Amino acid sequence: DKEVPYYIDQWVKTRKELIDQEGLKPMPGVVDLIRILKEKGFHLAVASSSLKEDIMTNMNTFGITDCFECENGKPDPEIFQKAAEAIGQKAANCIVVEDSEAGVKAAKSAKMKCIGYAPEGAIKQDLHQADTVVKEFSDKLIEYIMGNK
Repeated sequence: DKEVPYYIDQWVKTRKELIDQEGLKPMPGVVDLIRILKEKGFHLAVASSSLKEDIMTNMNTFGITDCFECENGKPDPEIFQKAAEAIGQKAANCIVVEDSEAGVKAAKSAKMKCIGYAPEGAIKQDLHQADTVVKEFSDKLIEYIMGNK
């Protein structure tokens, strides 16, 4: 019964409390995936609806800031197009990893390949438009990405 900004504020406070209590943890395997792709010459970008301050804090915490070439916000597909442009790539040459229905739709609207990420225990999102859906970041995922480079 309250306005949207109230709920956003509540979420931000709750998220901060959880991080303060439990620490910040990456999805299993994602830091290794990012480092391997960077070492193999992939150009990486972040396109997120999260606050830039939160994104940078997370990247600094996990020691991966140097792996990325830009950070931006979404949900409009334009953000993926701008991310591709920022790293000097055509949209068709990009692969997006997305965990939300809106993100998958945006990636596909941008004419990019999309890997849906649906880990066990996560809130279920409709990722059916993704080219493939994975439950974990693994060597199999790296092989899939390498095969679609």
